[in-house]
Amino acid sequence: MAGRAKASSRWIIIVALAALLLLPAFSMPARALYTTTPIVVEGDGDFTGAGFTGGGTPADPYVLEGVNVYAYQKFHGIVVANTTKHFRIVGCTVTDAYTPDRDWLNLSASGSGILLANVTNGEVIDFLGEYNARGVTLANCRNVTISSSMLSNNVECGVYINGCLDGGYGIANCTFLGNRNGVLVEDSEGAAVRDNVIDDGVIGVRLVANAGCCTDNLVLGNEIGGQTGDGISLGGTMGTNGNLVQDNRLHDIAGAGIHIERGTGENMTGNDIAGCLYGVRLSSDGNTLFRNTLSNNTYGIRCESGADTNTMADNSIADGGTGILIAPSIGNLVHNNTILRMNEGSSPVGIYLDGAVRDALLSDNTVTDCDLGIRASTNQEISGLSVTGNTVNCSLRQGIYLVYVSDSQVSGNVLRENGLEGLYMASGTNNTIHGNAFLFNKDSGRQYSSLRPQAYCGEEGNDWYLDTGNLWTDWLYPDENEDGIVDVPYPIPDGCQDPFPLTSIPGLTIPDDLTPPQVVEWLPQGSSVGHDSIISIAFSEDMDEGSVIVTVNDVPQTGGWDDRTLHLNTTLDFETDYLVRVTGQDLVGNNMTEFQWSFRTEDPNATVSGRVLTESSIVLAEVEVTCGDWTVYTDIEGSFSLLLPPGEHALSLSKDGYLDRNLTVQVLPGQDLDLGDLVMEADEEGPTYILIAIIIAIVAAASVGLLVRWWRRR
Repeated sequence: MAGRAKASSRWIIIVALAALLLLPAFSMPARALYTTTPIVVEGDGDFTGAGFTGGGTPADPYVLEGVNVYAYQKFHGIVVANTTKHFRIVGCTVTDAYTPDRDWLNLSASGSGILLANVTNGEVIDFLGEYNARGVTLANCRNVTISSSMLSNNVECGVYINGCLDGGYGIANCTFLGNRNGVLVEDSEGAAVRDNVIDDGVIGVRLVANAGCCTDNLVLGNEIGGQTGDGISLGGTMGTNGNLVQDNRLHDIAGAGIHIERGTGENMTGNDIAGCLYGVRLSSDGNTLFRNTLSNNTYGIRCESGADTNTMADNSIADGGTGILIAPSIGNLVHNNTILRMNEGSSPVGIYLDGAVRDALLSDNTVTDCDLGIRASTNQEISGLSVTGNTVNCSLRQGIYLVYVSDSQVSGNVLRENGLEGLYMASGTNNTIHGNAFLFNKDSGRQYSSLRPQAYCGEEGNDWYLDTGNLWTDWLYPDENEDGIVDVPYPIPDGCQDPFPLTSIPGLTIPDDLTPPQVVEWLPQGSSVGHDSIISIAFSEDMDEGSVIVTVNDVPQTGGWDDRTLHLNTTLDFETDYLVRVTGQDLVGNNMTEFQWSFRTEDPNATVSGRVLTESSIVLAEVEVTCGDWTVYTDIEGSFSLLLPPGEHALSLSKDGYLDRNLTVQVLPGQDLDLGDLVMEADEEGPTYILIAIIIAIVAAASVGLLVRWWRRR
C-alpha cells in the first residue's frame, strides 16, 4: 500500500509539472506560435498544408495568423508564390531572414521576411519584420497591400517592390525604423506608398528604374525623418517618369528632403520639408515643384548643373541660406514663389543663379528680408535671363545683383527698401532694364542724393528703357508737360542714366510719407565734453532745411548741412551746462517731435603730473613740488600731481641733499600734462654731506676708544 501511495504521488507531481510547462502555451497571444521552419506556399493548392485556414475567395480568404518565424540562416520566413487566390497574413513575425550567401539580384535567395512572388489578391496586416535582409518583398504582384505593420532594422530595406506593373498594390499606415531603405520601388508601376512613418534610416522612399520603367507611382502623406541620406529619392540607371510625390512631411534629413536624381515629368506637390541640407534637389530635366512648403533648409530648392526645363512654382520657402539655386542649365522657370528670411551662412540669397545659366525665367516671385534678393553672378556669362514682375523687399544688401549677365531683361519688378541698390549691374552688356519701380532703396528717401543712388551700372551698352524707363521715388519731378516722364534723366553711377524716368506706373501705389522725421544721431554727449566740440544733429530722412530750428540754451543757432546732418557754428565755453532743442519738418511737411539733449563742457583746469627719481633711478619720496601758491609732496612711488589753470607755470622741486630743480610748463585748457620722470642730482657739498662726515668721525672715535679699553682689560 505504501508503495502504491508513493507511486501515485510521483504521477501527481509529473502531471503538475507538465501542466505548469503547458500553461504558457495557453496564455500566450496568437503571435507567440514559434517556428524555425519557413512557411512556403507554392501555387493555389499549398495554402492548407502550410497552415492557412479559409477557402481562398474574396469572402473567405486564406488566412495565416499569429505565426512567429525565426529565420536565422534562412533565405525567407514566409513565402507565397504563383497564386491568384485571396489570402491574408495577419499578426505574424519574421526575424533574422539573413544569410551570408544571400543574393540581392536573386529574389528567391534575397533574405526576405515575407516573399510574395507572382501573386494576386494578397494582404499583409500587422506584420513585424525585424533584422532581415528585407522585411517584405513583392515581385511581379498585383492587388497586394501591406498595412499597419512594423518594419525595423532590416539591412537592405523594409519593403521591396520589384517588377509590379499592373498597379493596385500599396504600403499604408506602416512604421519603418532603422532600415537602410524604408520602401524601395524598382521597375514598377502604380504603387501607392501612403501615410507611413519612416525614421532613422538612410533613404526613406526610393523609386528607381534600372531594368524597366518606374512610373505612375504615388508617394502620399508619409512622415519621414532622421535619414542620413535623402528622404525621398527618384532615380536609377534608366530614370523614373511621371510619379507623384504629394503631401509628405519630411524633416531633419542629412541630404535632400526630395531628390530627383534621374527622373523626368515628376510632380512634387504640397510637401512640407524642414531641417534638411536641401529641401528639394533637382538633378534632371522637366520636373515640377508646386505648392511645397520649405523651411529651415540650407537650400530650399537646388537645381543642379545640367538640370534643364524644370518648373518651380507657388512654393513657400523660409529661413535658410539659399531659397532657390540654379546651377548652369537651360530654360528653368522660377515662378510665383514666396521666399522669406534667407540670411544664414556665408552668402545667403533669395534666388541665386550660379554659373552659365541660359534662358531662365524668374517671374512674379516675392523675396523679402533676405541678405540679398536675387543674385546672378559667376565668372561665366549668364544670358537670355528674364527677371520679370518680381517683388524684392527689405534685403540687407542689393535687391538684384548681376555680374556677367548679357542679352537679358529686367522688367516690371518692384524693388522696395533694400539696404543697398535696388539693382546693381556690375558687368554685362546688351541688357534692357525698364518698367521697374525703385522704391526707397539705399535709404534714398524722396530726394535724389549722389550718396544714395538706387541703382548702379558698371558697364556701357545697356539700355535703361524700352519705350519708357523706370520709376524712381527720389526722382518724380519735374514733369512740366505732364506726359508721365520726368523732364530730367535719372543719373546712375558710373556714367549711365535712365533717359525717360516715369512719374507713375499703372497699378502701383507709391505710399504717402506719413512718418515724421527723427534725430538718429547727435553730438556731443556726456557730462564732460571738450569745449571745442561741434554740435551735430543727424536726421532719419531728408529735411526741409529752412524748417529746422536748433536752439542752444534757448538761443537760435546756425550751421551747415552735410547730407542729412546739420553741424552748428556754435562756440562753447568751459565748464558750462548746455541744453539743445531741435524741431523741423521733412520734405513733405511731417513735423518731428521736439528732440532735446544736454551736456556739460569740461573744466579748463588740467592736471600736471610726474615722477621724481635719483640719478640711479631710485624713486624719491617727500620731494617738495611748488608752483606759486600750490605745494605738494611726492608719495612713496615718487609721484606727484597738481591741478593748474591754463597758462605758463614755473615748477620747483626741492629736497635736502639734492640740488633744486626748476622747470617751466605750459598748461592748455582742459588738457592734462604728464611730465614723465624727473631726475634730481645729489648735492655733494651741501650740509647733508658735512653732517654725514661728522657722524662718520664720531663713530670712528668711539670705535677706537672701545678697542683701547678692551686691550687694557686683557
